Amino acid sequence: MTVWDRDGAGPLPPALVVAYDVPAPPQQRRQAIVAYDEATNQWTYLARDVGTLVNALVPLSNGRLVAAGNFSSIDGVPAIDLASFDGTTWSQIGSIQSQAELHAVLELPNGDLLVGGEFQAIGPHPTLPATGLAAWNGTQWYSLGLPPSLGGTPTIRTLLLRPNGDLVVGGSWGGGWGIPREYIARFDGSQWHPFGPGFDAMVYDLGTLPNGDLCALGYFQFAGPLRVNGIARWDGSAWRAFGAGLQNSVGPGLGYRGLLLPDGDLLVGGMFSVAGNTPAAGLARWNGSSWQAPLPGQWGGGEMAWLHSGKVAMSTGGPTFLSFVQTSCPATVTSVASGCNGPGAAMTALGSGLPWAGATFHSHTDGVAANGLAFAAYGFQSPAQPLTALHPAGAPGCLLLSSAEVTWFAPAAAGRAASAISFPRATVFLGAQLHHQFLQIEFAASGGLLRVAGSNGLRLEPGAF
Repeated sequence: MTVWDRDGAGPLPPALVVAYDVPAPPQQRRQAIVAYDEATNQWTYLARDVGTLVNALVPLSNGRLVAAGNFSSIDGVPAIDLASFDGTTWSQIGSIQSQAELHAVLELPNGDLLVGGEFQAIGPHPTLPATGLAAWNGTQWYSLGLPPSLGGTPTIRTLLLRPNGDLVVGGSWGGGWGIPREYIARFDGSQWHPFGPGFDAMVYDLGTLPNGDLCALGYFQFAGPLRVNGIARWDGSAWRAFGAGLQNSVGPGLGYRGLLLPDGDLLVGGMFSVAGNTPAAGLARWNGSSWQAPLPGQWGGGEMAWLHSGKVAMSTGGPTFLSFVQTSCPATVTSVASGCNGPGAAMTALGSGLPWAGATFHSHTDGVAANGLAFAAYGFQSPAQPLTALHPAGAPGCLLLSSAEVTWFAPAAAGRAASAISFPRATVFLGAQLHHQFLQIEFAASGGLLRVAGSNGLRLEPGAF
């Protein structure tokens, strides 16, 4: 499951992409890949016949979508275990032995694709020795310096690039890299290193918390001597627990997937009945100090994705393979009126995301002149007053669409100015309206004020999830 922006900076909203099981002959497994458009509430097939299994769906910076798993074709197109979709056609990436199974894909900063899974060699004949981890540079496979054996066939389940550029891998293996069965390791670009004492069982998911700590989820009970039960964080020097962690009646719970919410809380899905001391059937929320059960019922905790509208999509298993969870206090952004034309482009304010409590809302406008300065205004009123009434240099047809309780300079580059405002977690702003507009002051060559113009307005209504 992933969210894929099909047209990049184009007008289409990002789509939810899901792989799911479809009817197949006995002893066979087939899957389809579908995309969900929230705006139209429509599902569209991206692939009707994938056999056998898709383990990962990953959007790339070039706009393509990558599928990885254990399959030999997609809709009749030969593609072994790794393929990309350009919006119309699927095609093979690299060349992989049919006995491999891929679980994770990560796009590196240089555009190369790193894959993790269960294999000891990759590529066409002659194959490249690569134990569970290899990278494709667009022409050929290469290894990250791993030895050909890790004491058995490893299974790399998850890949994460840290802010400092280090690569972290998690999964299961039987030793190697000089690391005895610790299920997590770090690569600094030249050498592999352990993460402290590591874990006692498989790692399924990795992520970075808002404070920079590394979060690990899996089917483990201990991080070294520390009991953590399915979830732990690395603070730069040691592993720390999330309270009492995830538990079942028979032992530690399984932390399968984590999803950061806009306010920094962590939503965790897996197989567990208790989170901390709170009953939580497969779904729990960590607020930084304690666990909460966000929803009643049994969820089973599979894949999760945050949608642009503020919903969480979750794969739950069973006949209802996908569920959507949404808040009763939604965040909204509404465009108000229209902006003035800047030199060569209209001043159109656009928001990125929604104004959630505890999160930062980003916006931008194009149309800023090379001889102009842009300012971002935020206020509780929308005067809708002509700029010509405020200053003789006001551009005709332009309106002041936000009062100026808060105003700051918005640096511009290539005609685009950007701004950001953070909303506190407090409930005082929930349901209130905050108005926002970009204003531009253009100067003549002599230094005198030439023109004052403005963008459309944005009406922000903060919400909470």
